[in-house]
Amino acid sequence: MLANFCTNAAYAPISATLTGLTSVTVYYWRLVATNSVGVTTSADQSFLLPEAPLILWQTATNITASKATLTALVNPRGAATLAFFEWGLTPGYGNTTAGTNIGSGTNTVLVNAALANLPAGRICYYRMVAFNGVGSAFGAAAFFQTVPPPRFADFATQPDGAFQMQFTGASNLAYEVQASTNLINWTVLGNAASSTNGLYLYLDSDATNYSFRFYRVSSP
Repeated sequence: MLANFCTNAAYAPISATLTGLTSVTVYYWRLVATNSVGVTTSADQSFLLPEAPLILWQTATNITASKATLTALVNPRGAATLAFFEWGLTPGYGNTTAGTNIGSGTNTVLVNAALANLPAGRICYYRMVAFNGVGSAFGAAAFFQTVPPPRFADFATQPDGAFQMQFTGASNLAYEVQASTNLINWTVLGNAASSTNGLYLYLDSDATNYSFRFYRVSSP
């Protein structure tokens, strides 16, 4: 594009409108001025045409009875972008994780958020949300289920007075056995030994020292 301007002016504004550009693409340009004396070229310049962020995928990992980690891969696509997760125990979510500034580049960024104090055995809904000055992006509605609480299969007093318990749980978790005499103060006895098919066994040889004792099992 050529532009003519007054020869008497010390400075003259020059503008040009570009069309047909592709978003998230770097364009380079420079100004060229020519007269009867010669040609002058400005320094090379560049600009990036940004776009709304792009969410490539999202998933839930490290799921236990009370915790989970949400992970997503997001591309800012050239504009300063804030990303966070919506989550909750209903499809309406109701909660959000802290926002993460993932910059304004064009490379994908991994975003993580840890959830804690979740109820055991419940379905949790989530999705990634990202927005910048151009627009917003929402991940597909997704869900995961926390590990159900352990279920007692058998418990009985042994001939020597020891108390043995058997229960089923998730085979990839460690279960801590606790005891109490008043249901208020609990003492950690140790971890139950796991076997096949999620079956756990614990033997309390100290049970003979108590007239009665309450037990409970917790997982991470």
